[in-house]
Amino acid sequence: MNHYFVTGTDTDVGKTFIIQYLLNYYKHAKYSVLGLKPISCGCKPINNQLCNDDALLLQQASSIQATYNIINPIALSAACSPHIAAQYENRQLTAKATAAAIQPGLQKNADYIFMEGAGGWFVPINQQETMSDVAALLKLPVILVVGIRLGCLNHALLTQQAIANSGLQLAGWVANCIDPNHAFISDDIATLLDRIKAPLLLTMKYGGEVSFMNFP
Repeated sequence: MNHYFVTGTDTDVGKTFIIQYLLNYYKHAKYSVLGLKPISCGCKPINNQLCNDDALLLQQASSIQATYNIINPIALSAACSPHIAAQYENRQLTAKATAAAIQPGLQKNADYIFMEGAGGWFVPINQQETMSDVAALLKLPVILVVGIRLGCLNHALLTQQAIANSGLQLAGWVANCIDPNHAFISDDIATLLDRIKAPLLLTMKYGGEVSFMNFP
């Protein structure tokens, strides 16, 4: 089975959009797929349950049937960093408890599981730990979604180094062209191709057109 932890160079770089595309891609290829979003912030009550729009999209795109609590075991109301959102609810998140809460999803018999991290690699979940600590406990290969825009080179290379320092495998990266007005898209991608020590898996043009696909 192919299980991946999906992180981004920042928030709002399209992690959910990319996972949704991959889920639909492999579902249409007759593979069983599941998308997970362990920690969600900015959740709203739906039928007396806190739900996140992105987590609902992953649930809808998955072929494996799973309850919302399995897709998104930690749902927080405030639209901010998880450690702050948890403080507002008098909750204490830990990497160990978060990794344990993910296990029911990982135990589903899916050919592909894509797990979305919250924000970027070092987004805090408490005063000492970050999402990287959760990823380290899970020991899953990592996919890095790079939002191609001004500043992405620094963010992508720093994140690559941080993933390596965590002792995890960077399985590959995705170029998600989120800024249609960015004049140097091809130059940025060429630079990252030269400097990221993992394969480019997917290039998504602005608007949702895939121009390159090299996913296993």
